[in-house]
Amino acid sequence: MNKMKITDVKVNRRRVKLHTPFKTALRTVTEIESIDVYIHTDEGVIGKGAAAATPVIT
Repeated sequence: MNKMKITDVKVNRRRVKLHTPFKTALRTVTEIESIDVYIHTDEGVIGKGAAAATPVIT
């Protein structure tokens, strides 16, 4: 049995502006940040994961 091998890992920090800002007790949020991770294999499979970039949320 052959095992799939990871050939590349890419990490991207992304910011998305909100159409309508929202307020919390701590701040006004005008954009959301996320960390996207892409993992490529030797068999052409690409896996994607994402997480909030804000430590308070994670």
